[in-house]
Amino acid sequence: VKVQHRWMSAHLSSDILTMEWAAWGLERAFPGVEIQWILPVFERNLLRELDFRMECDNLRRCAVNFAGNALVALPGLLPELCSRRVITMEYLPGIKVDDVTRLKEAGFDTAAVGALVTKVFGEMVF
Repeated sequence: VKVQHRWMSAHLSSDILTMEWAAWGLERAFPGVEIQWILPVFERNLLRELDFRMECDNLRRCAVNFAGNALVALPGLLPELCSRRVITMEYLPGIKVDDVTRLKEAGFDTAAVGALVTKVFGEMVF
């Protein structure tokens, strides 16, 4: 279960203002650099990220994209328990990919795990 704290959306306007000040400062410090154009895109995407229903949609897409890959396991959604601020998924036991000690103890080849993570990430992005 992933729950978004109520205060997250309250910080949105101050986060946007911080980005505007940073962009303004960078453009003044480095003449010729123009980055303020990205601010509307950042704001739009930040608003989308605060809606966990988008994350549910992404998980569904990933499930379809990796349906034929036995090396990739994705938790199933419990849609009746999901909302804008809550995601509920089934529990999948395992070892986090950044827990190298436990991966080695369990007999995994960490280089192969790293290569798989890189390949899967590339397939998700591209």
